[in-house]
Amino acid sequence: MYEKIWILLGAVVVLLFIPQMKVYAAKSSRIETVDYTTIYQGKTYHKQAYVYLPENYNKNQNYNILYLTHGYSMGAITTWFVLEYDLKYFSEFVPMAGDSWTVENDGGGIAPKATAQKLAKAITKQEYKENDFSIYASVGSDDGTRFSMSPQIKSMWKLAIFNQDNLQYWLDKGGNHNMASVIKQLIHAEKQLFKER
Repeated sequence: MYEKIWILLGAVVVLLFIPQMKVYAAKSSRIETVDYTTIYQGKTYHKQAYVYLPENYNKNQNYNILYLTHGYSMGAITTWFVLEYDLKYFSEFVPMAGDSWTVENDGGGIAPKATAQKLAKAITKQEYKENDFSIYASVGSDDGTRFSMSPQIKSMWKLAIFNQDNLQYWLDKGGNHNMASVIKQLIHAEKQLFKER
């Protein structure tokens, strides 16, 4: 249905809490609901994603679609699960201030190598290659979650499926675990997501 699907994790939180950021929609634009299924710890969940379709949308024309969902802190943990289990639906990921708990809670810090290996295995098992996805991970330099994210990212870079192009990691200098850092991280990710390709 959609040529390219992007997932930007963190934007909804920002849009809800920052009144000066406004979203303008043309009168003939619309929002469609896409149903999908995900599996977590052996249990199947039926979810929905909302897709904004621009004015004069034509299903035969290629568009870049941006999915907005959560992905900051505990939401970033969910982002890693989406990468692991639902890569077929998404190609761009922005986990902010949170590591993967796929192996265990705080797995990025406690078991970074096992966490990285499990994520890599899930991607290759689905027969995806390093050019099929991009991860724009970020965290504030003064945020305690950095101590879980950094070891995980470094372990991921040691595996063939991940590289500096498809797994970028940005530290918000002086950033903490707060909305000010979320905004900076989101702005940084936005520049990566919307650059000319």
